[in-house]
Amino acid sequence: MVRLSFEDCRDGGNHCLSMCGKDEIKAVVRCLRKFTSLDWPSAFVTGGRRKRSGGLGYEVWDSPKLRGMLPAHVDRGVTIFSVRASETYRIFGFRLGDYAHILWFAREHDL
Repeated sequence: MVRLSFEDCRDGGNHCLSMCGKDEIKAVVRCLRKFTSLDWPSAFVTGGRRKRSGGLGYEVWDSPKLRGMLPAHVDRGVTIFSVRASETYRIFGFRLGDYAHILWFAREHDL
């Protein structure tokens, strides 16, 4: 099963959960519940834009901008992924072993 770590999630700032509205927070909680009910192979197959509307929309992001936003202690070689909490809101993180290290909560156009 996918396990979660919030040790690399930044407090405050534009991409913090505290910046979310009530409906976005509900969507994030539903998404994280679903994510942690899956094993990693199952999470991967829920990916892709609009391919599986009921899935998490797991996507890999290879962006120099996002790599530059990583906390200093995180290896720049990690694979940054996102899962869809709602139609426009995504949760970003990276995988280390069984853990999804959550980094940011953001509207897609924010990043």
